[in-house]
Amino acid sequence: MSTANFIKISDDFEGYDTASLSVPYHYENDLDKVIIPYGLIQDRIEKIAKDIVLDSFGEPITAVCILKGGYKFCSDLLDKINVVNRLQAKGSAPVLNESIWYDNFV
Repeated sequence: MSTANFIKISDDFEGYDTASLSVPYHYENDLDKVIIPYGLIQDRIEKIAKDIVLDSFGEPITAVCILKGGYKFCSDLLDKINVVNRLQAKGSAPVLNESIWYDNFV
């Protein structure tokens, strides 16, 4: 994968003004700026899903989710993998999901 496929957010980027974004009501008084908007995160997760499906060459895809904080990302990624997988002209590959809970990484 070339670096042309990456989005770079510079260290001095101050973020997007919350007035130009849809911010949940319960965060309105706590946020001044948003560094990475939700839509951008979802778009990048979809790109990762497409890359995974294309790189699998129709072989089964097994995802292992570490539940200590990774659940939402893994769930979004698997949803997008399943959508991309279903739309493949060559047919879909089986997608397996395993989850582990690990309390201490030391």
